[in-house]
Amino acid sequence: MYKITFILLIGISSLFGTSKFLINGNTINPACIKILQTSLAESSEIIIHSLVLESCQDSNLASVGMNSYKKGETSFCSDPDDGHTCFSYKVLGTTKNNIFYLFHSGYIGAYTIKKQPIYNLETNKSLTVHILTKVGSSFIPCFQSARIDKNKLLITKKIFDAYQPTAFQCQTKLEELTFEIINP
Repeated sequence: MYKITFILLIGISSLFGTSKFLINGNTINPACIKILQTSLAESSEIIIHSLVLESCQDSNLASVGMNSYKKGETSFCSDPDDGHTCFSYKVLGTTKNNIFYLFHSGYIGAYTIKKQPIYNLETNKSLTVHILTKVGSSFIPCFQSARIDKNKLLITKKIFDAYQPTAFQCQTKLEELTFEIINP
């Protein structure tokens, strides 16, 4: 049994249930999620990333390219002809504490969205915005699916063999990993 230390929950709604991973009624732009990812040189356990969704959602960085929505997955490609410029996420579900679980680029990530005032020192005014924060993630190579059963996150994945050539690292045999969800 494995433990996921970034998940501190009191209760889980359905992992595949209806979730409201939206900003002002719109799907959150995948480019905004991509911005929150750590580089290979960073430790995801010590670096927490946050951003203002209202600023990111339609920013130059997030608006150049194409968004597509299919099979429960939201994608963004800054160059539709180059697959290396694409980033997509799939909402796996949310907890009763409003922690959203997403699958993207081989990771299951946990995110929160909270309303918070920000202050403009030039105008001496405040504005309430939505802050998206990545609170943790775990790399899950060869991911197939995930579900919640009581206090466990059950992940089905193909067996990963790092000693094989890249194209053959995901074996055909499936395995199920069980992560205990740690309650506060």
